[in-house]
Amino acid sequence: MIVSHPHAHEQLKSWRAGNTRQTLALMLIAVGGLSSAQTFVRINQVGFLPSDLKSAVVMSMTEVSGSDCMVVEKGTGKMVLKATLQRTSESYGQFPDVYSVDVTPVRSEGKYVLHVNDRDSAEFSVGVNSYKQYLFHPFAYLREQHCGYNPVFDTVCHTSDGIVVAGPGEGTRVDAVGGYHDASDYLRFLITTSYTSGILLMTYKEYPGLWEDRVDGRGRNGSNGVPDILDEARWGVEWMLKLTPQPGALYHQVADDRDHRFFDLPFRDSSDYGWGAGNGRPVYPVTGAPQGLFEHKNTSTGVSNVAGRTAAVFALASWLWSRDGFDKAFAGILRSKAVELYRMAVEREGSSESVPCRAPYRFHEITYHDDLEWGAAELYRLTSDRRYLTEALRWASLAADTSWMGKDTARHYEYFPYVNVGHYELFEFAPEAIKDSLREYYRRGLERAWKASATNAFGYGVPLIWVSNNLDLGLITQGILYKKMGGGKQYDALTVNARDWIFGRNPWGQSFVVGVPDIGSTPQDIHSAVTRLLGMKLQGAVVDGPVFASIFASLKGLHLSKPDQFAAFQSTWGVYHDDWGDYSTNEPTIDASAALVFVLAAFSGTQ
Repeated sequence: MIVSHPHAHEQLKSWRAGNTRQTLALMLIAVGGLSSAQTFVRINQVGFLPSDLKSAVVMSMTEVSGSDCMVVEKGTGKMVLKATLQRTSESYGQFPDVYSVDVTPVRSEGKYVLHVNDRDSAEFSVGVNSYKQYLFHPFAYLREQHCGYNPVFDTVCHTSDGIVVAGPGEGTRVDAVGGYHDASDYLRFLITTSYTSGILLMTYKEYPGLWEDRVDGRGRNGSNGVPDILDEARWGVEWMLKLTPQPGALYHQVADDRDHRFFDLPFRDSSDYGWGAGNGRPVYPVTGAPQGLFEHKNTSTGVSNVAGRTAAVFALASWLWSRDGFDKAFAGILRSKAVELYRMAVEREGSSESVPCRAPYRFHEITYHDDLEWGAAELYRLTSDRRYLTEALRWASLAADTSWMGKDTARHYEYFPYVNVGHYELFEFAPEAIKDSLREYYRRGLERAWKASATNAFGYGVPLIWVSNNLDLGLITQGILYKKMGGGKQYDALTVNARDWIFGRNPWGQSFVVGVPDIGSTPQDIHSAVTRLLGMKLQGAVVDGPVFASIFASLKGLHLSKPDQFAAFQSTWGVYHDDWGDYSTNEPTIDASAALVFVLAAFSGTQ
């Protein structure tokens, strides 16, 4: 059965009480039978740095006394902490009694379990390398997503892409080979690739001493004198360069949802757009106006988001490659392109969405002042031209604290990227008064998320809309950057709870990163043809994450291929399935997996 793409969702109404879709959702969720005595302990399975805030959540069908609540050293069975259960004000699903357990005092390096009466948590570690040991895992997934030459399969795919449609040059062939398959289908988007490469570059800039040189520029084993994180970022950057072959031209999407008729491996993809199977797919130019070949069209108003963000990535890459002497000629090309694209972004102000086709679904990105700010800030870093600083300050004031944070709902990718890194990149150069404003913009978003986190037993401040894990990683990133800007520790618990949610401190007790940790509960049956047909484990891939039950109940083409292993833990608030048929919660994406690299780096003992 071929399903709709998970990046094809018109966001539904709020999940709050009274929504009739919730009632329908509950009827569709198989509630697992639990004995009245069953208790479940949820904790971050990767573990903690010694200095971290550390906590677990205990869910139970009945009141838990906590008389036997302790942290035990794995192997020796030695009790290292007598812990205390603290009842939360919120229940969860069919669990009326939910408790938090603070295990922050455990600081000695080692492996532990939290024992609560007759139940143990998953194993977790405490140590300075708890996160550093997984730092390179997401690169394995990103390399598997390479289009053109793919180092994982050592073969090529989509080498005939593509043919221009729906804009200037229609019918002509252009070289759009390369870049990343966006998710588990084989569409490619400038919207997400620009952020994928951009956050990798920013991670290297912030944490330059963490990276090894294990692969070459094509992702094959063998060093090439360049840190692997820059090799990976460059893979996206080189494709982005292809999308702007001459001044004034910019392409932003390769293929469309007609690809979803097929569920196959990338190197034998049989999609046919009318030019013959394998004979090229459509390439969409950025027009700054509504676009779509059939009855469905987007509502694009300009080009500033994609052109501005691409300019930021090119400028930052140029600065890094020149500063570190990796490729000064390449840096020069990127510099001139960054200047060109930034001017395009300013002159054609507005936002460009991805292009729908047979279905109305698309990336609804409507924000762009953040991208203009990021572009201007990176160009100022690169050129020292104060005109860019002046413009960056203007865009920053217009972007302000615009964010998804604190909202119950949003359209798909409406507030992408899910953190405005432009504020942080500008902070270094801004006058003191403006620094205060930039820090305050971050604080306001975090404060709204903090208030939202009080509405559930997990202290989780993210709405469970589509790609909730992508939003989660944006929240973690904003919390990290806020502290780096001198913002203090008041949102540490919010940030750590969001991090711990990703790695298992959630109702399902599941890490949402394939193969992380190497011992624990992680996704096994993800929505991926590579996993489904070849049994390949896509190590380091971040799946979309839980959604409101109302969303799950409404989706077209969704099915479960087997009994729901998490049936007992589903609720109106959140639904998650480790099942390849659930494309809404269990499909990985490149932008989330790249964002994970920043988070892992930040918790690798260098902050």
